[in-house]
Formats: sequence, structure tokens, C-alpha cells
Amino acid sequence: MHQQPHSEEKLISEPEEFPRAQKYMQYRQLGNTDIKISVVGLGCFAFGGDKPTMAHLGASMAKLHGDVWGKQEDDDTFAAVKEALDQGINFFDNAEGYGDGHAEDALGRALEASGYDRSKYYIATKISEAFLHPDQIRQHLEASLKRLRTSYVDLYQIHWHSRAAVKSEHYPERPLEHEIPLSDTLRALDELRKEGLIRHIGVCNFGVKDMQEVISIGVPVVSNQICYNLLWRGCEGDSETEGVIPFCAKHGVSILAWGPLQQGLLTGKWESLDELPKGRQRSRLFSKDREFQRHGEEGSEAEVEETLRAFRAFTKENFGASDPATMANVSLAWLLGNPHVTSLLVGSRNKTQAESNLGCLKVELSPEQVQQLADLSEPVKKKLGANLDPYEGAAYSRIH
Repeated sequence: MHQQPHSEEKLISEPEEFPRAQKYMQYRQLGNTDIKISVVGLGCFAFGGDKPTMAHLGASMAKLHGDVWGKQEDDDTFAAVKEALDQGINFFDNAEGYGDGHAEDALGRALEASGYDRSKYYIATKISEAFLHPDQIRQHLEASLKRLRTSYVDLYQIHWHSRAAVKSEHYPERPLEHEIPLSDTLRALDELRKEGLIRHIGVCNFGVKDMQEVISIGVPVVSNQICYNLLWRGCEGDSETEGVIPFCAKHGVSILAWGPLQQGLLTGKWESLDELPKGRQRSRLFSKDREFQRHGEEGSEAEVEETLRAFRAFTKENFGASDPATMANVSLAWLLGNPHVTSLLVGSRNKTQAESNLGCLKVELSPEQVQQLADLSEPVKKKLGANLDPYEGAAYSRIH
């Protein structure tokens, strides 16, 4: 799965290349490539703000993404990106679906305004599940490149398997009649890779069965981006089920962790689950009775609340505080303790958040503390079961 790098690419492996980079910033290798990305990357979903999102899957799906981020000012986006670069973050993750292109456009303008040369950072973006037919991919990539103001992206990812866009009795608005063969999609992406429009190929939200198919096709895929945090640990597997993290590690595929703070839930900012914005109450952690739900399950709210209480007590006892910054940094540090996780895609909406989240690099957890945190979140892991889809119940899970 090794790929030859572009000869003109200069690797970013030393924080001294950034004027205010933290001396403790770390970089890990992206798959079997020559690229080293910062262990904390900048997730750009929130840059889309309250713009329509995922409208290609129908009005009902777009509505589910309402009341998540609220308004996002360009000035805040620009400041967050500049601060991230100054602090040594060199990896930015976006998607054409975030704000239906607005997040890509905002990032492109912010990077351009930052004053940093294109060789100093890596851009990852994603193509949506409905547009994976070989006849569509080039058009969508070129649109992303235009919005991002770049001639190539370093990592182009399949956002969800095409099954996520196939219509059914449950989802009549979805645009596809049938799944698009994964082999067709990957081979089309490989042609664009050979042309130099993309440097490397990645997937997102792929389970073990999906990754087995990826490996069998033979097109080099360097990363799998999955939801992973203290409250969402099914990707680890257990004694009965092989986890996607160990499977990817075995095959040299990097894990990029999205949602490392579970959309702010792990910051302890809210005293009650009811206080979260309604658009963030739509995961399988929450009851089916909440407004934006579609999974049809009872959720695991009691287990989540107990875990958060225990987590708050843990940070107070071990780090002297249980404020949002401390809780966020401890939860991020716990993820970084997994050597198979290459980068955490942490959303930062402004300069203050971008700086604060890097406090996780100062947190040192003993092996006993790592295990203690895993133990206190184990009830949530067991309640959620083997289904890795954060939003769909087992019957309609998009992750196989």
C-alpha cells in the first residue's frame, strides 16, 4: 500500500517550522505514506455554521443537521485556522457536505489569508455518499478544489459508504436506487491520484467488513476516519468481536478520530443532557423520544450521565479541576494514548478554542488512569453494542 510522494512536497515533521508551535506538538505517520500529520488536527464541520447541510439526501436529512452549530462568523474561522497553524497543527479535515460546501470555502479563504505556504499544511476533504459513481467523482473533486483554493488535496475520503444514500421504505428521499460498487469508486479515485489531483485516498465510517473489501480491491487506502471517544468505543472491538481499530492497525491503515469530544458532551459544559442544542441530541447515546432522533432505540442516557459524573470526579481528583477545558483535555489525552490513532479531528470555532484544545498535549495519564477511564465508560460501550453507526439503529446501520 506504499505510494510514491510528490517530489515537490516538503514534509512537516518539526514544530520549529511554525513560529509559535508548542514544543510538545507531536506528529504521526499517515498510513504507509511519507506524510506526518499533527496528532491534533482541525475538524472543520462547524465552519459551515447554520448553512444547510446534507441537502443531497433530502429535506428530512438536512433538517436533522439543524440546530447543531448556529452562526459561524468568518472572522472566527480565520482566527481559528491561523492559531492552529501557529501552534503547529498541519492537518485540516473538511467535507463537501459541511454547510454544503461553505465549510470548504471558508477554510480555503482562511488558509489563503493565513500567510502560510501550501507546503506547510495538509488538506483532507470528503466526497459524499451519493456521488461515488465514477462519472461523478471528478466533478465533485474539482468543485472542492475550487472552494479550497488549491490544485490538489492531500487526502480525499469517501464520507460514507454509498449504502447511506440508497432509498428505502424508511428513507424514500434518498437519491440512489442501488449501491455503487466500491471497487468502481476506488479505481476511479486511484486514477485521480495518479493524475496528482489527490495525493492519497481515505475512507470514513467503514467497519471491518467494509475494510476487508477495501483490502481485497487492492487500491491503496491510507486511512479510515471513524467516531471514537470515551463515550463511543465500539470501534475497539471486544473479546467476541474484532474491532475496526485493530483491523486497520494490522493492515497499516491510519485511524483518524472524528467526534473526539462527542460534540462537546465530554467537556462537561452542560450539567444536564437536556441542555445540549437539540441538533446534538440525535446520536444513539440519546433516547428515541428526542426530537431529532431516527435510530428507534432507547438510548443510554442513564449510563452516559453516570459516566460523565464519574469523569468529572476523576478530573477533579487527579487534575484539581473539572472545568470544561480540563475535562476536554483529559478526554483527548486518553485518545492520544492509543498508538493506533494517528490524529484527533478536534473542532475549533475560534482562536480561544484552538489554543485551549492543545492543552491535551500537556496531560500525562498513567497506565492505571487510562484503564480507570476505560472502566468508567465501559457501561456505555456495552449498552451501545457492536453497531458502530452513531445515528442509525442496527437495522439501518451504514457501517458494516
